[in-house]
Amino acid sequence: MRFVSQTRNLSWAILALVLLSSTLFSLAASRKTKKNIQTKVFFSPKIELNPGSVSNKVFMDVDFPRGHISLKSFFAEVVNESGNSVPLHQTYLHHWIVVRYHQPKNVANNSEEGIIFKRNNGFCQENVFGQYYGLGSETRGTNTYIPDPYGIEVGNPEEIPKGYVEKWFINVHAIDTRCRR
Repeated sequence: MRFVSQTRNLSWAILALVLLSSTLFSLAASRKTKKNIQTKVFFSPKIELNPGSVSNKVFMDVDFPRGHISLKSFFAEVVNESGNSVPLHQTYLHHWIVVRYHQPKNVANNSEEGIIFKRNNGFCQENVFGQYYGLGSETRGTNTYIPDPYGIEVGNPEEIPKGYVEKWFINVHAIDTRCRR
């Protein structure tokens, strides 16, 4: 999250998500080619908070990786406009969640009609230990890196139903812990 000003009653917040992804999505591919791991930073849309207020926003069709890739890690942080972390005593990040979904191509972006939410299969059999990406303030700084040769595959065109497109949503639940005056 990004705070434009901590001295004004009205603050803007943005959740910064740092994503490590690889264009490799199988062990066989990693043996044949050099690793192509990329790090990208994504920001949630702005969130308006007043001292003592709570925000629990859902943002559909966010700017996030597209295509057939393997996710290696997620990190999320509340940051100010300079990219510096906002202290926990000013903004408590209750949780953030990033979820893939499939949406019919013929509906508006903000419509939830026909949406199919997709969990990641995790490391085990399909949907036995399915998971979403997301954490809260209690897990700040927790390493989420998935060791080589593994990663969580997303964007596989064979898994996207005909007539659908893969998209992402973010849920950010933040509490402004500055004193109300």
